[in-house]
Formats: sequence, structure tokens, C-alpha cells
Amino acid sequence: MSTEEADLFNSADEIENITQLGDQERTELMKLAVQLRSCAESIDRIVKRKRSKDVDDNGEPTFRFAAKVQIPQNFYLTKRLVAYASSKGFDDAGIKRMLDEFIRYYNKSGVKWMDWSRVWYDWVSREVKRQSGSGRHQTWR
Repeated sequence: MSTEEADLFNSADEIENITQLGDQERTELMKLAVQLRSCAESIDRIVKRKRSKDVDDNGEPTFRFAAKVQIPQNFYLTKRLVAYASSKGFDDAGIKRMLDEFIRYYNKSGVKWMDWSRVWYDWVSREVKRQSGSGRHQTWR
């Protein structure tokens, strides 16, 4: 058994059992072991990719999902989401009111999205446009 083949198995007992197999059986077993390792590596890549969507560089949730979902029950404004609204001229009280409207609207509508952070950014941008058109932007301050 080669070193490469031995690397596929964990214990001396497994290796000893394999060496007692015939050449054809060992070849089949090695093919299966290689396929299994490949599958395990694929699963690891998928899990890492999924996890990378769960949190940003600061460890805060991104509220991005692999499939469309209703607004998460635990949705809250991360520092990044608050900073975006603040950069558009909203103060803390205005952001709180806007968040309440946002959550109430999406809980009632049942609309599903994959990226709830993006939905928040769009909500804030629409609110800026709505208020600037009516001259009411100051009501959020």
C-alpha cells in the first residue's frame, strides 16, 4: 500500500484489513475512499461558503441567505446598517422609527428576500427620495 493510499485511512487496523484484501477489492476500495474524500472536501467548501455569508468581517450578521426567506425574527440593525442610514441624514430616533416601519411592513407583507441588508439599504434610499420630494426629510431628524 502506498503512502498516498495509507493517508486515506485513519488507523493501523484499517490499513491491515485493507492489505489483506485482493488487488481488485483494494482497487475498488481505494476508488471509493478517494470519492468519499472528494465529497467531504466539497461539503467543507459549501459549509465555509455558507458561513461566510452569515457574518461580515466584524462578526455581525449579514442577513443574507441561500434561499428567499421572510424577514428574520432576529433582524436588527448592525453598526453597518445604522451607519448607512446615518450617512443619509437620519438621526437615531429617525432610524428607530424607520426600522419599526420596515419590520412591520415586511412582517405584514410576508415578502421573501435573500439579502435583507440590501432590502434595508433600498428602504432607506427610497425614504430619502420620498422625503426629499415632499420636503419632509426633516421629520426623521
